[in-house]
Amino acid sequence: MPITKHRKMELTKLKELRKMRGVTIGQLSKATKLNRDRISLIERGMVNPSYQTVLLIIEALDAKLTIRSEEHTSELQSLRHLVCRL
Repeated sequence: MPITKHRKMELTKLKELRKMRGVTIGQLSKATKLNRDRISLIERGMVNPSYQTVLLIIEALDAKLTIRSEEHTSELQSLRHLVCRL
């Protein structure tokens, strides 16, 4: 599935959040077990990660997730109990 403009904007906010928290990509990589290159691609909106991957990053950054889309209904249903404000 191609990355929508809105989704790309959401993904680039992960970099902002990481920097606000004072976390390096290396630290985030260790915390999430995701490859540094993958994290960089995600933050730049170059790849479309699963909601589970986004959630993993958000949890590692000690933040919460707001879900405002119904594009991925089955994935959203599994995360609906985690709906909070980022």
